Amino acid sequence: MHHNPAIDAILTRMTSPTCVEEVLTLPSFYNLLGEFEKTSGMSVDAMSREDQDRIVQRRLRQLVDICRINPIWHKRIDDALGAEPADSFDAFQHIPLTDKDTFAAMFTGGRPGMVVPIDRCGFEIVASGGTSSGQPNETVYPLDELQET
Repeated sequence: MHHNPAIDAILTRMTSPTCVEEVLTLPSFYNLLGEFEKTSGMSVDAMSREDQDRIVQRRLRQLVDICRINPIWHKRIDDALGAEPADSFDAFQHIPLTDKDTFAAMFTGGRPGMVVPIDRCGFEIVASGGTSSGQPNETVYPLDELQET
């Protein structure tokens, strides 16, 4: 199994933060993809499937570790995985899906499910009124990531 050293170098820098302050210093995944492309000299879609999978898996692990900063997510993930990292796609798939009621409880009102409190940086709240309960679903986007998409 041949690993691209340029990709290896970036993957080792994709740390798993342990507090909100560290989350706020992370580069966006979009910017990291650009760094992978620049360093390797090829677009992500031209990389080997193995390298693409390694990038995605490392990002999934990072996202799970970020979620574990929040006590609600920490318990939810540990109930599914134990204290182990989500170091495989199979492990990631064991994290339970979030149904609409749980989502609403975690991300509306006081938003106890957010890792970075809404008052810590720029967010845009987008509401959808098309729910069967008649209550809008709200989605919170960091403004910088919303601009990238």
